[in-house]
Amino acid sequence: MAACLLAVAVGSGCARLVARPQRPAPPAAAAIVAAGAARERTLAGLRLSLSVRATTGPAAARLAAPAYLAIDDPEHLRLQVLSPFGPTVLDLTTAGDAFTLALPLRGETRRGTIDLDALAAGAAPEDERLVVALALLFRPKMAPDRCRTAGPAAVRCALAADLSVTTTVDALVRPVREDYLGPGGRPLFTALMEDYEGSGPAALPRRITIAAADGDGALVIRVVKVRRPAATAA
Repeated sequence: MAACLLAVAVGSGCARLVARPQRPAPPAAAAIVAAGAARERTLAGLRLSLSVRATTGPAAARLAAPAYLAIDDPEHLRLQVLSPFGPTVLDLTTAGDAFTLALPLRGETRRGTIDLDALAAGAAPEDERLVVALALLFRPKMAPDRCRTAGPAAVRCALAADLSVTTTVDALVRPVREDYLGPGGRPLFTALMEDYEGSGPAALPRRITIAAADGDGALVIRVVKVRRPAATAA
């Protein structure tokens, strides 16, 4: 036995005694799409308490601020961001492709359209990109007729004529990265999902980072508390 073990160590022809553990095969595209669609169905009715901060900009923007996100359905969101000292500084609502953005401390209210074609073309105003990014983060993306494999553990799904998203998943088929791409695969922005709790379709990341492709800062979102509809509460 000792001689055979030594022979294995130096590469002789003794029978192999210990098999290396096999890595599980990455999930197939169909499995990723099915799991993603199931996850998207669990979002309606969620109420999330958040902490948000920017990585660039004025000092006040880089402080962690409390926020609240209500997802009535994928096309009806409401995000309220409070100052670390109390007052509401941002109140965003979406209804389909329309949005209303209120900045109470500035006395401003803006109404606009979530224009995916403008985003893909790089023509979306800089101060509206967060609105579009937030809307896309919670909109349905996974469907067999618009998604295809994009490498190991990833699928690319068409969102508009020149806009797509590549979603990469972990071993439990939970999304860990979304890369939003314009014409010719030009990067627009990336969303990273980390610190999951749970493994089923209703599992949510506790940290989401939305970063511009040009490296000009990011928005870091931490999920502090989750309230689900009574019928689906876990």
